Amino acid sequence: MLILAWDTASTSLGLALASFSSAGCQTLYNYVGAGLASHGQTLAPLVDEALKNQGLKPSDLGLLAVGCGPGSFTGLRVGLALAKGLAFASQSPVAGFSSLAILATQAQTQGLVAPVMDARHREIFTALYRVESGQLEPLTEVLALSPDKLWPVLETFNPKGERVTVTGPGLDLLSPRPAWVDLGPKDSPSALTLAQMANLIFEKGQLAQYPPIPLYGRSPEIFKTFCPPQRLAQRSEAN
Repeated sequence: MLILAWDTASTSLGLALASFSSAGCQTLYNYVGAGLASHGQTLAPLVDEALKNQGLKPSDLGLLAVGCGPGSFTGLRVGLALAKGLAFASQSPVAGFSSLAILATQAQTQGLVAPVMDARHREIFTALYRVESGQLEPLTEVLALSPDKLWPVLETFNPKGERVTVTGPGLDLLSPRPAWVDLGPKDSPSALTLAQMANLIFEKGQLAQYPPIPLYGRSPEIFKTFCPPQRLAQRSEAN
């Protein structure tokens, strides 16, 4: 089965095309590039390039997989809009995964894992997962908090004092780590890892549990700051 996967939640754009069979996974195309501002101009041409390089059409795809965030609102809209359009054109199902879950999976470690991503506005996105025998169990919802709050929060959700692997592109934003924290790679979400996750849940018949719904992590800033013009507000009250 052919799976096309991409993640646009961070400043790094990842897109992968992989073929899955009883013999394993064959990577046909794997792109990683920086430049959040160009996601909208870059993603669709990359999809076209990935398919044409293999002599494929959208209808040849068996499954689409997309990273759902948290992350850039614009980046997520670009990625999810393409998923909707390509699913219509290819008649392929779409699976959506948290970008933090992708980071936790690609860390390739066991036990407690806390991925971190830059949430801007002096905050990070994180969540705590337990990884055992390839199974990923979320222990918290997505959290948006200041970097200095990460260690106390992780302690709260880790009453047994287990070691925690902290990983992801937000590592440079953190204060010096406590002794019970191990540092993982600083990589952004991997589209190839995403494709592998999608194949696994497809084989288990669990696609319906992974809808491609944006996971923003918090409300857009416009909803926090927008106030209607006074004149229009008064007119509305008069009506």
